[in-house]
Amino acid sequence: MKRLLVILITLLVLCGCSKKPVEVEKTETDDNQTVELVEPAKNLIAEEKRAEYKALWNDNHNINGDYIGQVFFESGLLNQPVVQAADNDYYLRRNFATLAYDEYGTVFEDSYCDLDSQNIIMYGHYVYSYYHPQADELMFTPLKFLKQEENYEANKTVYLLLEDELREYEVVAVYYCDLYQDGGYWYPNQNLIYYYTEYDQTYFEKYKYAIGDAQFYDTGKEYSVNDRFLTLQTCVENREDLREIVLCKQVDTYYYE
Repeated sequence: MKRLLVILITLLVLCGCSKKPVEVEKTETDDNQTVELVEPAKNLIAEEKRAEYKALWNDNHNINGDYIGQVFFESGLLNQPVVQAADNDYYLRRNFATLAYDEYGTVFEDSYCDLDSQNIIMYGHYVYSYYHPQADELMFTPLKFLKQEENYEANKTVYLLLEDELREYEVVAVYYCDLYQDGGYWYPNQNLIYYYTEYDQTYFEKYKYAIGDAQFYDTGKEYSVNDRFLTLQTCVENREDLREIVLCKQVDTYYYE
């Protein structure tokens, strides 16, 4: 199926988290021996952050009912509201708050996936500096800084704030995906199809191998077909035939209670 390829985000919010104490439940066996059943510790969002995150999610959802959450880097590299529509065209040039035409559009989740997908794909525009004096802070433009290895360590942690949880991700690869044109649409290298919502073992091994050849540097992070991913995609300046991809692996989930 042909799918239109698009573009991707900016700013800041710091995260804190804490561990819920282990809860122990006692039960008795048939021979009257007491056995302790230990409930796994549940990671909690830091108490001082809960109200802030709840307010952020509720405020943005009240502005736009298509709002699903906030994607942000721990470093403050970018911080953007994310929406999802029935197709991948609707928010391409549409303002988050007003729904009016907007050249920079709104960051959006691929319409083919949902929050339970193995791979959540998000698109955001790259803004050219001669279009806007603060282009480096807009949409997914800041992702360009991850092409330099010296910027990786400070910007490797990414969060996705949802209505009832906060997911933590770690950047595992940054690469350019080559595109070819067919029938007016751009398609990726067949071994670098980053927008699959689910991966099988056979294709994932090809994908990972191709990433190894295409990535700007080795992050040293391991990942496999058993992981869950967040994929951020944006354009490359003056190159219609390339997309920048930031592949992130989920490493934790935090809850309000």
